[in-house]
Amino acid sequence: MQGIRSAAVWAVAASILAISPAAAGTSAGVDLAQDYISVRGDGENAFEYLRRRQRGPEPEAPLSISREEGEGKPTYGVEPGLLDNRSEFKSEFYDAATLRPATLRFDDGRTKEYFFPTLYGDVTTAVAVFLCSRQKAESLLKARGIRGVEPVSMGRAHSALILTSYRYNKVFGIAPYNEIAVSIPVIASGKPNLPLVGLLHPDGYYVASMPVTTFENQQRGLKFWGLPKVVQRIDLFTEGDHYVTAAYDASGEEYVRFRVPMSGVPKTSEQTATIISALNGRVLRSETRSQGTFHSTRFPDALRLLGGGDSATELSVGTSPSTDLLRELDIYPYPFETRFGRRVSSTFDLPKP
Repeated sequence: MQGIRSAAVWAVAASILAISPAAAGTSAGVDLAQDYISVRGDGENAFEYLRRRQRGPEPEAPLSISREEGEGKPTYGVEPGLLDNRSEFKSEFYDAATLRPATLRFDDGRTKEYFFPTLYGDVTTAVAVFLCSRQKAESLLKARGIRGVEPVSMGRAHSALILTSYRYNKVFGIAPYNEIAVSIPVIASGKPNLPLVGLLHPDGYYVASMPVTTFENQQRGLKFWGLPKVVQRIDLFTEGDHYVTAAYDASGEEYVRFRVPMSGVPKTSEQTATIISALNGRVLRSETRSQGTFHSTRFPDALRLLGGGDSATELSVGTSPSTDLLRELDIYPYPFETRFGRRVSSTFDLPKP
């Protein structure tokens, strides 16, 4: 039987590579043939299989989300139990996480058990990286009781501020929701804080503000991590080849909007980062992991503060009280880098002991 299968491997190698059996005996040919047989069966449409392998993954259709489809209205209900969707999180990436239960007690006395790390699937993520006042960022960390770290230096008395929006299309046990993180990359105090270097290898990200569309996830963020979450409407939609993030205060006024191109230089990677927060006077550190392909675009003129940037990506900040934090940080309104990812997988764990 083994001999028959080996012969089949050689034959398939020859047919799918459309070359002689001798040439198909290369390691690449045999590997491809063995893969084909294990997946598709001996001799079944080998040429179609080869063409598919040569093409690689089919390019995704351009993302198109109308303003109405992307509206993220706040929701305040809490289901008593978890969604039965564990089967949607089956991959080596998720299998690396060891799930542990933890119970949340709401202010009205209700309790609900969740599993951590939280698993997220099919996440659409938009990232815009701006310059801000380093002094103002340092003052914010000090006022919030965040000790032992300092904002990364970007030179010229600047630090970095990152706006990130998430459309969590799948969440283990929980309904989908939208979220925005306003974060400051930091390094440990006392380490050399050379311009730009800290941004490449930060020791963590302090989350200064975190609008979210559901009450349940606001409470999870506040009570498990001390994250400054507030329930607000968050719209995530497309305009041409840009992905738009817009947040609204309680009165319905749009107070911030940023846009990122959905194109750019693609890079697929798996990353681990530390999220820094504070709860009951303690500085907490929590691990987040992500895996996916991001399309990056850089705007060097914005980094050099040459008085301009890509007008299509200009940050728009309103006059609502919800903008106070953004205004206090003196953000340069043009990002020097943007990133956009679709179908990203991620996890977020409870704070480290």
